[in-house]
Amino acid sequence: MKLPEKYNDKSNDIKWTHFSSDAVIERRNKKIKSNTPGLTMEEDGSLRFQSVSLKDTGTYAYTVTSADGTEIAKDKVEIKVYVSTETCGKDQQVGTSCIMKLPEKYNDKSNDIKWTHFSSDAIIERRNKKIKSNTPGLTMEEDGSLRFHSVSLKDTGTYTYTVVSSDGTEIGRGEVKIKVYEKVPKPTVKINCTADGNAALTCDVGNSKDPSLTVSWYEDGKLIQNEIKPQVFLSSTQVQENKTYLCETHNPVSRNKSESVIVSCKLFYFTYFSFFNILILCYETVERINLLGF
Repeated sequence: MKLPEKYNDKSNDIKWTHFSSDAVIERRNKKIKSNTPGLTMEEDGSLRFQSVSLKDTGTYAYTVTSADGTEIAKDKVEIKVYVSTETCGKDQQVGTSCIMKLPEKYNDKSNDIKWTHFSSDAIIERRNKKIKSNTPGLTMEEDGSLRFHSVSLKDTGTYTYTVVSSDGTEIGRGEVKIKVYEKVPKPTVKINCTADGNAALTCDVGNSKDPSLTVSWYEDGKLIQNEIKPQVFLSSTQVQENKTYLCETHNPVSRNKSESVIVSCKLFYFTYFSFFNILILCYETVERINLLGF
Protein backbone atom coordinates (compact mmCIF):
# COMPACT_ATOMS: atom_id res chain seq x y z
CA MET A 1 0.00 0.00 0.00
CA LYS A 2 2.04 2.93 -1.34
CA LEU A 3 2.77 6.10 0.57
CA PRO A 4 2.99 9.13 -1.81
CA GLU A 5 6.60 9.75 -2.86
CA LYS A 6 6.68 13.29 -1.52
CA TYR A 7 6.48 11.88 2.03
CA ASN A 8 9.20 9.23 1.56
CA ASP A 9 11.89 10.99 3.60
CA LYS A 10 13.36 8.40 6.00
CA SER A 11 13.43 10.96 8.81
CA ASN A 12 9.63 11.31 8.77
CA ASP A 13 7.51 9.58 11.43
CA ILE A 14 4.70 7.57 9.82
CA LYS A 15 1.66 5.86 11.31
CA TRP A 16 -0.82 3.54 9.58
CA THR A 17 -4.12 2.63 11.26
CA HIS A 18 -6.84 0.20 10.11
CA PHE A 19 -10.35 1.54 10.82
CA SER A 20 -11.96 -1.92 11.01
CA SER A 21 -9.59 -3.41 13.59
CA ASP A 22 -6.90 -2.42 16.08
CA ALA A 23 -4.12 -2.93 13.52
CA VAL A 24 -1.48 -0.22 13.91
CA ILE A 25 2.04 0.07 12.53
CA GLU A 26 4.23 3.12 12.95
CA ARG A 27 7.76 4.40 12.49
CA ARG A 28 8.91 6.80 15.18
CA ASN A 29 12.50 8.03 15.48
CA LYS A 30 13.41 5.53 12.73
CA LYS A 31 12.16 2.57 14.81
CA ILE A 32 9.22 0.51 13.55
CA LYS A 33 6.56 -0.97 15.83
CA SER A 34 3.61 -3.15 14.80
CA ASN A 35 0.85 -4.85 16.78
CA THR A 36 -0.21 -7.06 13.86
CA PRO A 37 1.72 -10.09 12.47
CA GLY A 38 2.11 -9.94 8.70
CA LEU A 39 2.09 -6.12 8.52
CA THR A 40 5.47 -4.49 7.88
CA MET A 41 6.66 -1.08 6.75
CA GLU A 42 9.00 -0.46 3.82
CA GLU A 43 11.89 2.02 3.95
CA ASP A 44 9.78 4.51 2.00
CA GLY A 45 6.98 4.29 4.59
CA SER A 46 4.65 2.15 2.47
CA LEU A 47 2.61 -0.61 4.11
CA ARG A 48 3.36 -4.22 3.14
CA PHE A 49 0.87 -7.09 3.63
CA GLN A 50 2.77 -10.37 3.74
CA SER A 51 -0.47 -12.29 3.11
CA VAL A 52 -3.88 -10.60 2.95
CA SER A 53 -7.04 -12.11 4.44
CA LEU A 54 -10.71 -11.08 4.61
CA LYS A 55 -10.16 -9.21 7.88
CA ASP A 56 -7.74 -6.87 6.07
CA THR A 57 -10.60 -5.38 4.05
CA GLY A 58 -11.31 -1.75 4.89
CA THR A 59 -9.84 1.73 5.16
CA TYR A 60 -6.29 2.48 6.28
CA ALA A 61 -5.36 5.98 7.41
CA TYR A 62 -1.81 7.28 7.40
CA THR A 63 -0.29 10.26 9.20
CA VAL A 64 3.14 11.72 8.33
CA THR A 65 5.07 13.88 10.77
CA SER A 66 8.38 15.60 9.97
CA ALA A 67 11.49 15.32 12.14
CA ASP A 68 10.62 18.60 13.92
CA GLY A 69 7.20 17.23 14.98
CA THR A 70 5.10 19.03 12.39
CA GLU A 71 2.25 17.04 10.82
CA ILE A 72 2.77 17.34 7.07
CA ALA A 73 0.15 14.93 5.68
CA LYS A 74 -2.72 12.58 6.38
CA ASP A 75 -4.99 10.57 4.09
CA LYS A 76 -6.83 7.27 3.59
CA VAL A 77 -6.40 4.20 1.37
CA GLU A 78 -9.00 1.46 0.89
CA ILE A 79 -8.55 -2.23 0.11
CA LYS A 80 -11.06 -5.00 -0.60
CA VAL A 81 -10.04 -8.65 -0.12
CA TYR A 82 -12.02 -11.46 -1.79
CA VAL A 83 -12.11 -15.15 -0.93
CA SER A 84 -10.29 -17.62 -3.16
CA THR A 85 -12.45 -20.65 -3.88
CA GLU A 86 -9.64 -22.96 -5.04
CA THR A 87 -9.91 -26.32 -3.32
CA CYS A 88 -6.67 -28.01 -2.30
CA GLY A 89 -5.91 -30.79 -4.74
CA LYS A 90 -4.08 -34.00 -3.94
CA ASP A 91 -1.01 -32.34 -5.50
CA GLN A 92 -0.26 -28.67 -4.80
CA GLN A 93 2.55 -26.32 -5.88
CA VAL A 94 4.66 -24.43 -3.34
CA GLY A 95 3.41 -20.88 -2.76
CA THR A 96 -0.20 -21.41 -3.86
CA SER A 97 -3.21 -20.80 -1.63
CA CYS A 98 -6.07 -23.26 -1.27
CA ILE A 99 -8.89 -24.46 0.97
CA MET A 100 -9.10 -27.95 2.48
CA LYS A 101 -12.85 -28.51 2.52
CA LEU A 102 -14.79 -29.81 5.49
CA PRO A 103 -17.80 -31.94 4.39
CA GLU A 104 -20.92 -29.75 4.11
CA LYS A 105 -22.90 -31.84 6.61
CA TYR A 106 -20.61 -30.54 9.39
CA ASN A 107 -20.75 -26.84 8.39
CA ASP A 108 -23.01 -25.69 11.26
CA LYS A 109 -21.31 -22.64 12.81
CA SER A 110 -22.15 -23.88 16.33
CA ASN A 111 -20.00 -27.00 15.86
CA ASP A 112 -16.54 -27.21 17.45
CA ILE A 113 -13.93 -28.23 14.86
CA LYS A 114 -10.30 -29.28 15.23
CA TRP A 115 -7.75 -29.85 12.44
CA THR A 116 -4.44 -31.59 13.17
CA HIS A 117 -1.45 -32.23 10.90
CA PHE A 118 0.17 -35.65 11.48
CA SER A 119 3.64 -34.57 10.28
CA SER A 120 4.03 -31.54 12.57
CA ASP A 121 2.49 -29.89 15.61
CA ALA A 122 0.19 -27.75 13.45
CA ILE A 123 -3.23 -27.43 15.07
CA ILE A 124 -6.15 -25.09 14.41
CA GLU A 125 -9.47 -25.37 16.17
CA ARG A 126 -12.76 -23.57 16.72
CA ARG A 127 -14.18 -23.96 20.21
CA ASN A 128 -17.20 -22.00 21.47
CA LYS A 129 -17.03 -19.98 18.21
CA LYS A 130 -13.47 -18.81 18.97
CA ILE A 131 -10.63 -19.85 16.64
CA LYS A 132 -7.12 -20.66 17.83
CA SER A 133 -4.13 -21.61 15.67
CA ASN A 134 -0.51 -22.39 16.55
CA THR A 135 0.66 -22.06 12.94
CA PRO A 136 0.96 -18.81 10.92
CA GLY A 137 -0.64 -19.06 7.50
CA LEU A 138 -3.34 -21.52 8.61
CA THR A 139 -6.82 -20.10 9.17
CA MET A 140 -10.32 -21.52 9.43
CA GLU A 141 -13.25 -20.49 7.23
CA GLU A 142 -16.74 -19.89 8.62
CA ASP A 143 -17.81 -23.31 7.33
CA GLY A 144 -14.95 -25.01 9.24
CA SER A 145 -12.73 -25.58 6.21
CA LEU A 146 -8.97 -25.14 6.51
CA ARG A 147 -7.29 -22.35 4.51
CA PHE A 148 -3.62 -22.39 3.52
CA HIS A 149 -2.46 -18.88 2.61
CA SER A 150 0.76 -20.14 1.00
CA VAL A 151 1.60 -23.85 1.06
CA SER A 152 5.19 -25.04 1.59
CA LEU A 153 6.90 -28.44 1.45
CA LYS A 154 6.39 -28.90 5.20
CA ASP A 155 2.60 -28.80 4.67
CA THR A 156 2.73 -32.18 2.91
CA GLY A 157 0.94 -34.94 4.79
CA THR A 158 -2.34 -36.04 6.32
CA TYR A 159 -4.73 -33.66 8.10
CA THR A 160 -7.40 -35.05 10.40
CA TYR A 161 -10.54 -33.23 11.46
CA THR A 162 -12.85 -33.81 14.41
CA VAL A 163 -16.32 -32.27 14.64
CA VAL A 164 -18.19 -31.92 17.95
CA SER A 165 -21.74 -30.58 18.22
CA SER A 166 -22.78 -27.84 20.66
CA ASP A 167 -23.94 -30.47 23.20
CA GLY A 168 -20.45 -32.05 23.28
CA THR A 169 -21.22 -35.07 21.08
CA GLU A 170 -18.64 -36.07 18.47
CA ILE A 171 -20.53 -36.17 15.18
CA GLY A 172 -17.76 -36.66 12.65
CA ARG A 173 -14.11 -37.25 11.95
CA GLY A 174 -12.03 -37.86 8.85
CA GLU A 175 -8.77 -37.08 7.08
CA VAL A 176 -7.54 -35.27 3.98
CA LYS A 177 -4.13 -35.73 2.31
CA ILE A 178 -2.07 -33.18 0.42
CA LYS A 179 1.31 -33.40 -1.35
CA VAL A 180 3.24 -30.18 -2.00
CA TYR A 181 5.83 -29.99 -4.78
CA GLU A 182 8.41 -27.38 -5.73
CA LYS A 183 7.95 -25.41 -8.94
CA VAL A 184 10.21 -27.05 -11.51
CA PRO A 185 13.29 -24.89 -12.26
CA LYS A 186 14.40 -24.14 -15.83
CA PRO A 187 16.97 -26.83 -16.72
CA THR A 188 20.12 -26.50 -18.82
CA VAL A 189 21.72 -29.08 -21.11
CA LYS A 190 25.32 -30.01 -20.31
CA ILE A 191 27.38 -31.82 -22.97
CA ASN A 192 30.22 -34.25 -22.31
CA CYS A 193 32.07 -35.55 -25.38
CA THR A 194 34.08 -38.78 -25.19
CA ALA A 195 37.31 -39.68 -27.03
CA ASP A 196 35.46 -41.82 -29.56
CA GLY A 197 33.12 -38.98 -30.58
CA ASN A 198 30.12 -40.11 -28.57
CA ALA A 199 28.30 -37.68 -26.26
CA ALA A 200 26.48 -37.78 -22.93
CA LEU A 201 23.85 -35.08 -22.41
CA THR A 202 22.80 -34.19 -18.86
CA CYS A 203 19.65 -32.26 -17.95
CA ASP A 204 20.89 -30.07 -15.10
CA VAL A 205 18.35 -28.66 -12.61
CA GLY A 206 20.80 -26.89 -10.34
CA ASN A 207 20.18 -27.31 -6.60
CA SER A 208 16.74 -28.91 -6.93
CA LYS A 209 16.42 -32.15 -4.95
CA ASP A 210 12.86 -32.98 -6.02
CA PRO A 211 12.76 -36.82 -6.20
CA SER A 212 9.57 -36.73 -8.27
CA LEU A 213 11.21 -35.06 -11.29
CA THR A 214 10.88 -36.85 -14.62
CA VAL A 215 13.08 -35.86 -17.57
CA SER A 216 11.94 -35.92 -21.19
CA TRP A 217 14.45 -35.58 -24.04
CA TYR A 218 13.57 -34.21 -27.49
CA GLU A 219 15.51 -34.55 -30.74
CA ASP A 220 14.44 -32.00 -33.36
CA GLY A 221 11.19 -31.58 -31.41
CA LYS A 222 10.42 -35.32 -31.21
CA LEU A 223 10.32 -37.20 -27.90
CA ILE A 224 13.17 -39.75 -27.70
CA GLN A 225 13.33 -40.53 -23.96
CA ASN A 226 11.06 -40.09 -20.94
CA GLU A 227 12.59 -41.38 -17.72
CA ILE A 228 13.60 -40.36 -14.20
CA LYS A 229 17.33 -40.45 -15.06
CA PRO A 230 18.61 -37.08 -16.31
CA GLN A 231 20.99 -38.34 -19.06
CA VAL A 232 20.73 -39.39 -22.66
CA PHE A 233 23.60 -40.90 -24.70
CA LEU A 234 24.36 -40.20 -28.35
CA SER A 235 26.59 -42.23 -30.67
CA SER A 236 29.20 -40.47 -32.81
CA THR A 237 26.90 -41.03 -35.80
CA GLN A 238 24.05 -39.21 -34.06
CA VAL A 239 26.37 -36.40 -33.01
CA GLN A 240 27.46 -35.78 -36.61
CA GLU A 241 23.83 -35.34 -37.73
CA ASN A 242 23.78 -31.84 -36.13
CA LYS A 243 20.26 -32.18 -34.73
CA THR A 244 18.86 -30.03 -31.93
CA TYR A 245 18.32 -31.42 -28.43
CA LEU A 246 16.47 -30.12 -25.40
CA CYS A 247 15.21 -31.55 -22.13
CA GLU A 248 12.02 -30.93 -20.19
CA THR A 249 11.66 -31.55 -16.46
CA HIS A 250 8.28 -32.07 -14.87
CA ASN A 251 6.57 -33.15 -11.66
CA PRO A 252 2.83 -33.51 -10.92
CA VAL A 253 2.25 -29.73 -10.71
CA SER A 254 4.64 -28.00 -13.14
CA ARG A 255 7.08 -28.42 -16.05
CA ASN A 256 9.90 -26.44 -17.64
CA LYS A 257 12.02 -26.74 -20.81
CA SER A 258 15.68 -26.00 -21.47
CA GLU A 259 17.00 -24.05 -24.44
CA SER A 260 17.74 -26.11 -27.57
CA VAL A 261 21.37 -27.06 -28.25
CA ILE A 262 23.27 -28.57 -31.19
CA VAL A 263 25.83 -31.16 -30.07
CA SER A 264 29.28 -30.87 -31.59
CA CYS A 265 32.06 -33.35 -30.79
CA LYS A 266 35.22 -33.46 -32.97
CA LEU A 267 35.95 -37.13 -33.53
CA PHE A 268 39.06 -36.42 -35.67
CA TYR A 269 40.74 -34.54 -32.84
CA PHE A 270 40.39 -37.39 -30.41
CA THR A 271 41.39 -40.04 -32.99
CA TYR A 272 44.50 -38.11 -34.02
CA PHE A 273 45.42 -37.45 -30.40
CA SER A 274 45.13 -41.15 -29.51
CA PHE A 275 47.16 -42.21 -32.56
CA PHE A 276 49.89 -39.69 -31.73
CA ASN A 277 50.14 -41.11 -28.18
CA ILE A 278 50.49 -44.63 -29.58
CA LEU A 279 53.36 -43.51 -31.86
CA ILE A 280 55.21 -41.98 -28.89
CA LEU A 281 54.69 -45.13 -26.84
CA CYS A 282 56.04 -47.34 -29.66
CA TYR A 283 59.06 -45.07 -30.13
CA GLU A 284 59.87 -45.14 -26.41
CA THR A 285 59.56 -48.93 -26.35
CA VAL A 286 61.97 -49.34 -29.29
CA GLU A 287 64.45 -46.99 -27.63
CA ARG A 288 64.40 -49.06 -24.43
CA ILE A 289 65.00 -52.27 -26.42
CA ASN A 290 68.02 -50.68 -28.17
CA LEU A 291 69.47 -49.57 -24.88
CA LEU A 292 69.27 -53.13 -23.55
CA GLY A 293 71.30 -54.34 -26.55
CA PHE A 294 68.72 -56.48 -28.19
